[in-house]
Amino acid sequence: MFRAVGGLMVMAIVVAIAGCGPDERRLATDAELRGQFEQHRAAFDSLVAAAVADTQLVSVYRGATLGIYVRGTAAGDRLLTADEVQASGRSEYGRLLESVGLRKLDRQGREPHVTFVMSANRRLTKGLVHTLGSVAPQRATLDDIDGSGPVTTAYVPLAPGWYLFVLPAAE
Repeated sequence: MFRAVGGLMVMAIVVAIAGCGPDERRLATDAELRGQFEQHRAAFDSLVAAAVADTQLVSVYRGATLGIYVRGTAAGDRLLTADEVQASGRSEYGRLLESVGLRKLDRQGREPHVTFVMSANRRLTKGLVHTLGSVAPQRATLDDIDGSGPVTTAYVPLAPGWYLFVLPAAE
């Protein structure tokens, strides 16, 4: 009897853990993301100013070490060495990302979009984007997009040039 009950408990724990996996992770709400943006607005503005001025920048990742990719060769982007990061002054990206509680930023395009992923699960990615261009479609909220049906990228305006975004997660 004890073995059967113990086996059921183990099975219940496994099912509970599986149900909390990345596919079911709750995305941050618009209000939560807006609050993080407003609380750290100066640091976000500094990150964008630096990324826009740094025309060779592709992405910054803050992990065990600071990874910075720049446009490199015809073969592709290039990861800077730690010495190159220090010598170029790009180590400031790491400090600023840490101050806003994020690990990564991406810079794309000639009229640069600077993107900060802030919340993700297996179906959706949600975050902030700064752009000098226009974005569409714009909505009043992203909170009603749950990824259960077809998803396209959508935006909510926050401030001039700043938007919340949601997009399908990369497969």
